[in-house]
Amino acid sequence: MTGEEVAGQEAAGEEVRARRRSEIRRAVEGLVGEATGLGVLPPHLDAAVGRLEAGAWPEVAARWSRLTPSGFPVELTVGAADGCLRWTAEIAGPEVAGSWRLPLTVALLAACGQAPDPALAEELERLQAGADLRFGAWLGGREALPGLPGLTPEESSDGVSRPKPEEYGGPYRLEADQALSGAARLKVYAEMPSRESGGPVMRNERLPEWLPVPARVTAAWGLLPPGSRFRMLGIEPARSRTETYARLPSIDALALLPFLHAIGHTSALTALERDLVDGLRRLRGRRLGLSVAWGPGGRIETALFASARSLFPTDPAMLTRLVPEAGRSGRPREASRTGLVTLGLDSGGGPLRATVGLSPAVKPAVKPAVKSDARARRTA
Repeated sequence: MTGEEVAGQEAAGEEVRARRRSEIRRAVEGLVGEATGLGVLPPHLDAAVGRLEAGAWPEVAARWSRLTPSGFPVELTVGAADGCLRWTAEIAGPEVAGSWRLPLTVALLAACGQAPDPALAEELERLQAGADLRFGAWLGGREALPGLPGLTPEESSDGVSRPKPEEYGGPYRLEADQALSGAARLKVYAEMPSRESGGPVMRNERLPEWLPVPARVTAAWGLLPPGSRFRMLGIEPARSRTETYARLPSIDALALLPFLHAIGHTSALTALERDLVDGLRRLRGRRLGLSVAWGPGGRIETALFASARSLFPTDPAMLTRLVPEAGRSGRPREASRTGLVTLGLDSGGGPLRATVGLSPAVKPAVKPAVKSDARARRTA
């Protein structure tokens, strides 16, 4: 083979790799554009896509993640009427080991002026050390969209003070000339290893002693149904907000009453009975996730999670009645995949705050060994 032929093959190979890298960007831009009308990606999501494009294995970069049902490494969350784009992404491509993903995510947040508590980050890294991790960590973002009400540089609709854009540092600093009307907030989702994966054994799956948890949350967590498993921890430094995520066994939702009573959300099941098709029966026998979040001021929030396809298996239109934004993009149903439905519970029995994760539908490069473990996220 001549030198020209070798050079030609190398050039052709690089062209193929470039097309595969751009596959992620085109898919994310299409999903964001149709869901929000935004012509470009907001800065932090754009940077996340850039990191994935730069990965060493572009052949599988769009099809390997446990974040979404299709393996795509980015997911949007739609349904929150706050004028923000919510997204979750892998911190790097598939070539980066799971044990590196948490420190990389923590380092990125620190570079952006939103560092998690160093002691807490160190405990999480210690907990993951030596475990057989499923995903390690994910990066979450919440970025304001121009022209929509909601997050402002100083305060959002929930009354919590925000850092001004100029207070953010790092390589993705928000400049005044960018098309962004408010501050962005980043979040790290850290995997809590299970006993089976070689992680430290937590007594009765209780919350670890090193985690600063309100007493009411600790007491309620111990009342979760037997078989519940602590799966993930979410940290949002810009709001000093922490969120614990659990996987629940297949139960009747009424089995959560002791937990909800202890957490102060006894009336929350009223909303589920009222706002879900078939009421509480809709949740019976489903695999559910649960999250508990807290921050300054003592306010505690709870949410349930269920796969959209398992929640509405025979009539997908039920999802759009619950989350109208899920059906407004105009994309053919086969062009995108739904992930987890989040059912934000109101302590007084007010309306459900429902959102759903959306990702581009891509054909897996290989048959996945296990189903997606897409997290319970996204009440933040």
